[in-house]
Amino acid sequence: MVWKLDRLGRNMLHILQTVKELTDRGVTLVWTTDGIGSSTAAGRLMFGVLGSLADYDRKLIKEVHCA
Repeated sequence: MVWKLDRLGRNMLHILQTVKELTDRGVTLVWTTDGIGSSTAAGRLMFGVLGSLADYDRKLIKEVHCA
């Protein structure tokens, strides 16, 4: 179980690599805040989309603090 997707990695690429490595080992991830799992194609798609949004959010926060 994962509380928030952005807790899996430092950026989108790292998150997707982590999800792939765990899935290849037979681990099914469930993102508890939204009830999305990696066991279905739709769930994996949502991991990608929401992971991209988490990466965007992280970068936006960094830009605001550095401006």
